[in-house]
Amino acid sequence: QQISRMGDSDAAGALKRVTGVTVQGGKYVYIRGLSDRYMKVTLNGAEIPGLDPNFNTVQMDLFPSNVIENMMIAKTFSPDQVSFTGGLVDIQTKEFPNRFTVSASASWGFNTQAHFNDEYLTYEGGDRDWLGMDDGTRAIPDAVAGEESPEPLPNLATPEVVYEFSDEFNTVLAPERGTAPIDQSYSLSLGNQYSLGGERSFGFIAGLTYQNKYGFYENGRLDDYDANSATTAEANELRSEDKGSNEVIWSTLLGASLKVNNNNRLRATYLHNQNGLSTARYLDGSTRGSDDYELFQTNLEYLERSLSSAQLSGKHVIPFLNKASVDWLSSYTHSTQNEPDIRFFIAEIISLNGGEDTLYEVRSNRKPERRFRTMWEYNWHNRIDLNFPVNIAEATLNLKLGGSYLDKYRDSDENRYAIEVIGTTPTDAFSDFGRPELYVIDENLFGYEQQLQGSFYNNDLFSDKVYSYIGKDVISAAYAMVDFPLFEKLRIVTGVRVEHTEMSIENKIDTTIFNRRSQIEAFLDSRGSSTELNYLPSMNITYSVTDLMNIRFAVSQSIARPSFRERAPYEYYEYTENTSILGNPDLNISTVDNIDLRWEYFFNPGELIS
Repeated sequence: QQISRMGDSDAAGALKRVTGVTVQGGKYVYIRGLSDRYMKVTLNGAEIPGLDPNFNTVQMDLFPSNVIENMMIAKTFSPDQVSFTGGLVDIQTKEFPNRFTVSASASWGFNTQAHFNDEYLTYEGGDRDWLGMDDGTRAIPDAVAGEESPEPLPNLATPEVVYEFSDEFNTVLAPERGTAPIDQSYSLSLGNQYSLGGERSFGFIAGLTYQNKYGFYENGRLDDYDANSATTAEANELRSEDKGSNEVIWSTLLGASLKVNNNNRLRATYLHNQNGLSTARYLDGSTRGSDDYELFQTNLEYLERSLSSAQLSGKHVIPFLNKASVDWLSSYTHSTQNEPDIRFFIAEIISLNGGEDTLYEVRSNRKPERRFRTMWEYNWHNRIDLNFPVNIAEATLNLKLGGSYLDKYRDSDENRYAIEVIGTTPTDAFSDFGRPELYVIDENLFGYEQQLQGSFYNNDLFSDKVYSYIGKDVISAAYAMVDFPLFEKLRIVTGVRVEHTEMSIENKIDTTIFNRRSQIEAFLDSRGSSTELNYLPSMNITYSVTDLMNIRFAVSQSIARPSFRERAPYEYYEYTENTSILGNPDLNISTVDNIDLRWEYFFNPGELIS
């Protein structure tokens, strides 16, 4: 209800309003100041994979508010939850209503930087960009990918061969100025419940939401410095940046629930989220140091993310065991993150004829480059929880037992292509500001009269897939905990969780002979994995000073696992920060000791100071 009143469009916006919770970059949850490494995000109690290889948690902007029934935030670990240190966010999707309900909304908006501004940056994409997915416009051409190309592809080729391959790529390398449409958002949901006679009933819900929004800024700074001592830094590059973006997010939710009787319920849920982000950048500035020159740069990027989750769950009450209950869940989630045809173009700005003319020359150490990244991951999570109420004197003690099994698998690929010109660059090859595509046309780059040699690189073919990796984690857990009132105002929740982790990751240099996931997984198993067994005790004590005031003390041990990306044995270029990141396959699980002291005072329903 609060999410609806505040008008937040997604889970990230709603979470910012919770005490002790902040959201970084509009996507990543920080609880009590701890970063994504120590966060967990679950969907109806099931773990789901993150879509960003550089972060250890799920991007919260993927969940529109109209599919959310509730969000539970836990700041202190207990044995019945997946291990976390900073906090846990459980997104609970909507269940069916008690009666037929239809809800629809539409909104439009603008901001003064992006809209009604003819300096907005964009570039030509595909026909399905409005759906948050590429239609193949940015795909690797078949001839370049190897289906029609000679094997092996020659590293140093004649101009004819270079042109044959490079001409297959889209020649657009620079943004265009234009005007952005206004932001828009739409949602529609409906649901109903039907009586099947007696205690039986059937309910369903269906929801669809769509958002399309634009962003833009001018004269941003993207500077790079090197530390030349413990206290000083020296500039490498100083650049001014104009950046335009267009982001599409849509989501669909389908849910059905069957009430067999008052003691047995079954629920099925399917959720699909789709996101596409198109970004265009202009940068200009200068380098510093021994190699000092003015530079001009364009970046064209597209990020496509999707998450599909299918869940089946049940709740069963056993009346003859003092209303003991059994909850179970099986969830399969598949996520993808694709970055097709990330285009980089950097040129040196050279003044000619006393500054009357300008030449933009490509340097041999900063070649035009195209990168294609594909990552997909699945999570299969199964869990069961048993709750046994036990009456002792006038108090009720709750004994809770359970277990879970999580199978995670990730496959990540990156292909890099670069074109290098060896020889004297013709003076008219790239003399028109803002049009680097002139660099890759036949008359300029491959004109035989200029006697140029071309060199076409596919770094994936010539580096034995050093830019790709596969990983698999299997996490088995069991727990036991008890929740009991020791005195009238004192409540204790204590127990232990045991987690067994198997982690394996390999560079794909040794897996190219396989063409099925089952073969790759068998290969991972044959190579062995790092295993670890962790005992995670926890105790939470709550003392109710008054009916409106609590003092809480908790002590626990939890763990943080390194992500796939952190363990991946390959070097990754992060173009937004102009730096390279190298994974370490020898990273281990870290153990964290936690001590919490919390005071909270409730005024009226919905009001809290803590």
